[in-house]
Amino acid sequence: MAMRSAVCLAMAATVAAVATTTAGAGTAQARAEGGYCAMLPDSIGLYAGNKVTQMGYPIGTIESIEPQDIGVRVTFSVDNDRPIPANVAAVTRSKSVLADRSLELVGNYRNGERLRASECIPLERAHTPQSISQITGSAADLIDQLAPEGDTRALAGSIDEMSSSVIGTGPRVETLMRTAASAARSPERTIADIGSIITMTAPLTKDALARWGDISSIITKLPQATDVAARVLWPGAVNMIYGMQPVLLLISDIEPRYGEYLYPTLDVLADALHVAATRVGDVQKALSAIPSMAANVALVAERGRGVGLRVRPPEVRVRAADGKAWCARVNAVKPGSCTTERGDTRMVRVGVLDLLVAGVRR
Repeated sequence: MAMRSAVCLAMAATVAAVATTTAGAGTAQARAEGGYCAMLPDSIGLYAGNKVTQMGYPIGTIESIEPQDIGVRVTFSVDNDRPIPANVAAVTRSKSVLADRSLELVGNYRNGERLRASECIPLERAHTPQSISQITGSAADLIDQLAPEGDTRALAGSIDEMSSSVIGTGPRVETLMRTAASAARSPERTIADIGSIITMTAPLTKDALARWGDISSIITKLPQATDVAARVLWPGAVNMIYGMQPVLLLISDIEPRYGEYLYPTLDVLADALHVAATRVGDVQKALSAIPSMAANVALVAERGRGVGLRVRPPEVRVRAADGKAWCARVNAVKPGSCTTERGDTRMVRVGVLDLLVAGVRR
């Protein structure tokens, strides 16, 4: 039994020695061939001696940093010959903006090819935090634009203009700050106003909820009403506009020719319409008398005298004991002014003026 235990211990020691020798040989080979490397866009925050990590756990050390044409070559070593996959990516990381960065290897080895010693991780798989790098580059660009080639005249002019623009604004700034401070010290008024607004909107919200059925019905029917307006009313409006086109063309043709005559007429017409609108009763009475007047007025043309109006005076009907004798006496004064009614010889028709003339002459 003692012999068997001794043999087992010897075999375990041999395996451990072989493993240690292999690991040491791998690490020594990587260092002899120049170590691993990564091409980074920049090396801000990286220094020789900084840690190389994987999933945040230190596995190596940065050996050197050398600037190159296409970027920065960062050479690093890995402890205990840790296997690194061939497609590993490299990023720089830091716990804060001001802290030194470490080189983080992204990707664990499972199987397949490994990253060989002296083989660099390319720029395509190397990344740096753009925030710090871009801020640094932008600051440098800003300084170059403000003072190109050391010329500070533009910067001095900008400062002078800024100083001129703020002259006299001190009292207003002071008033603003005092008002803001007062509002901050006594926020009760603002809070009370907000509370009043919420309280006043409560009845509106309550009524809206109570009438939500009507509101929902209106909203539901609105698409159909809009569709009807689009299909029925809008074509009518379009047709009306097209129908007005000839009228507008006629107006545009008449106005340049007869506008100087039409405008005074329209001014008079406006006054006439105003009078007609304000004296509707009188106009109605005048119009009602036109038919009876038209029956007694005739437009005639006489040779040598032109056109004129012939007015026939109104007639009256008179009852007489002997109509024929009565008309004979009237006709003796004005021939043809008196006639008897057909079928009733006691009823005569005579003009008012003729009757008056006959009475006076008699």
